Amino acid sequence: MNSATSTRLLPSILTRNGDAALVNGLLRLTPNEFNQNGSAFLNSPFAFNTETSFSTRFQFRIHAQGGISAGDGLVFIIQNDPRGSTALGTAGSGLGYGNAGFFGGPPIANSIGIAFDTYPFHDANQGNIELLRNGDVINPVAQSLQNFDFATGVPFNAWIDYNGQTDMLNVFLSQSSDKPANPLLSAQLAIDNAVHSQAFFGFSAATGSAFNIQDIANWQLTYIPTAIPEVSSATALVLMAAMACVILAFRRLRS
Repeated sequence: MNSATSTRLLPSILTRNGDAALVNGLLRLTPNEFNQNGSAFLNSPFAFNTETSFSTRFQFRIHAQGGISAGDGLVFIIQNDPRGSTALGTAGSGLGYGNAGFFGGPPIANSIGIAFDTYPFHDANQGNIELLRNGDVINPVAQSLQNFDFATGVPFNAWIDYNGQTDMLNVFLSQSSDKPANPLLSAQLAIDNAVHSQAFFGFSAATGSAFNIQDIANWQLTYIPTAIPEVSSATALVLMAAMACVILAFRRLRS
């Protein structure tokens, strides 16, 4: 997918898989039920190369009806799985992204995932941010345990920035709409080595014996296909015109 202008797009451009659905103006990845898994991806992939950069911002809310059981978490995913926009991992600790060996089915291959894991961290009033690769939910590339309990029903705002020139990925998180000055997780990795020439962007989530409603709102993705020179020139203007900004107009969550 390429675009010469910034465009506001409706949730109909998403492919929803498994138990994912649009509910009351939100992208609901899982309902508050046992052993659910859902994913949603933009219908078309973006070209990806060694200099591709992107920034994304979204709001999520993990909560239960009639109590908080805190399972299992959600994942922002960049992937080039053979299944494309229909890719879906397993339920439970697979997070709809990987396969933890309990439920069968393939993980989402050729991928990078940033997980917001609630189980079993809710018992300690904590949340774990994990950088995952190729659906491996057992061995994170990097992780950051924070004093945020993701499963209390409070909306969280997340920002994920990736610089293709430096291969640096930063994850920011806040309960307010103001982006923090410092990331909670930083890692250097070449995403193009995982996804190769193209990437589908989206989310997954899952429940198991513990379960939650897991909602996404206000997703914005800014995609920069190649490096933009720091000069004022006609060439720079042409490159800037290739940027794509996708805004999904989900309903804003309130505490």
